[in-house]
Amino acid sequence: DVSVVPSLAKQAAAFGVNTVWAPGGMGQFDTLTIAERKALVEAWSAACKAEGLYFIAHVGTTVVGEAIELAKHAAAAGADAIASVPPYYETTSDADTIVDWLEPICDAAPGLPLYYYHIPGSTRCTVKATDLLAAAAAPRNATSSAPRLPALAGIKYVSDDLWDWFEAVRRFN
Repeated sequence: DVSVVPSLAKQAAAFGVNTVWAPGGMGQFDTLTIAERKALVEAWSAACKAEGLYFIAHVGTTVVGEAIELAKHAAAAGADAIASVPPYYETTSDADTIVDWLEPICDAAPGLPLYYYHIPGSTRCTVKATDLLAAAAAPRNATSSAPRLPALAGIKYVSDDLWDWFEAVRRFN
């Protein structure tokens, strides 16, 4: 029921929260329909604007076409950024495959930062964050020095691989 979102945003702001990420794993995004996710993004975007909160719309799913649709919708609804998990049904341990997955999602919401949701315990995607960051920073093609994922703003890091986290911070700040 999205009617509770404004009061949740107000309470978050009162507690000193400055950023909202919805829907995420704790919000069971994978159990929601596309229509439900769109309604949730609309409600949170409006509530966050009203409370001065930064809103990251999680658009990840196992279907890239749906993720693209959700990214376009998030941009139109006024989200401040988008986020995505990797494809979590057909998993991979190849960073280039994940970047290939994320590129059209980013392209669907031009101008919005992207946050990668690194949660291998749930997605079973064993790509190291450092490898993903290196692949994202690599040139898009042989004739361009532009990075493959110029909108990548950060990683929501939910893993117990502290060495990978340390290296990601050390190498990529």
